[in-house]
Amino acid sequence: MIDLNQLYDVTHVVTTLPDPLALNWGDGWIVGTVSVSHPGLRVRYVRVGHAYVINDRIYSSRDIARAWVRTYYDVDRLRRKHRTWEYAPVPHVARAGDYAEAYYIDIRGLHREIIARVGYDVEYSGVGTYLSLNPIAVLLNKACYTSLSSLSINPVTTLRKTKSHKLVCVNVHNRYANTSLYRLIRDVQLAIASDILRHTERVVYYNTDGCIVTSVRDVDRVLDVVWSWSLEARIKREGRCCVWRHAAYAFGSDIERVASRVSRTRLWTNSRELSLMSESECDWLRARLNDALKRDARETVDLSEIPPADISCGLEVVTEATAPVPAR
Repeated sequence: MIDLNQLYDVTHVVTTLPDPLALNWGDGWIVGTVSVSHPGLRVRYVRVGHAYVINDRIYSSRDIARAWVRTYYDVDRLRRKHRTWEYAPVPHVARAGDYAEAYYIDIRGLHREIIARVGYDVEYSGVGTYLSLNPIAVLLNKACYTSLSSLSINPVTTLRKTKSHKLVCVNVHNRYANTSLYRLIRDVQLAIASDILRHTERVVYYNTDGCIVTSVRDVDRVLDVVWSWSLEARIKREGRCCVWRHAAYAFGSDIERVASRVSRTRLWTNSRELSLMSESECDWLRARLNDALKRDARETVDLSEIPPADISCGLEVVTEATAPVPAR
């Protein structure tokens, strides 16, 4: 089993995170996107979908990611704690319009595949320079393996904490950082997007690791590009599609509902052009990532099917019955 730490005596699983300021819970609450916690009181609230049960205890996806790194790596020896570069842009394309025929294609498990081929301790100095390959089995579910990549991003983590009836930002050292890993993830995302945009006739939407095309021929081209990276892709949606802008598109029966939420002042707004990675740079990255598949991967425990935790209370219960009161 992995090296799990039990930092909280009580973990509530909720559909909506409580607001410690609105509820006047006092100082010391850490307010995140998937959890609200108080390390001193050892109590936290985790949003459903990010909480899992291991050995009859509830852990968040971030707990599991940290434990996985501690189990298989010496955290104190992780390199690349600093960076002097800007990460490659996240591939974003949005060509607004109403398309009678469209297909949404999703690359499956891209972050997991990258980490599995190079290892969490990867050393990477940029395209065409140096990339270490230490394959490892990443047998984690999506919430946990995407937490692995987010752990690596920055040597400094900014926490939002309640203090004197307001939220303040506190910077803390992130001992799990490996900026090389996240640099590689961003470069691979851009490289795959560059290959797809060069080899297709019409991509009307692209976001991180998924795209929308408007012909069966382009579907085949996208699948061919993804296969050349030894990755899998699937068609998630097809049919009539409306694209408005980045993070605003809809298929079929969802179009009217989404259209009602989209601000008309920003309707039919085109995104800025994406600067593509060169063909030679894409070729170099693709060859190195594919070469990793020829090597034996380090074995790890299989946590891909850990059961999700059930909702333990609703907000009405939290606010009235289980909201902890800090000692005065």
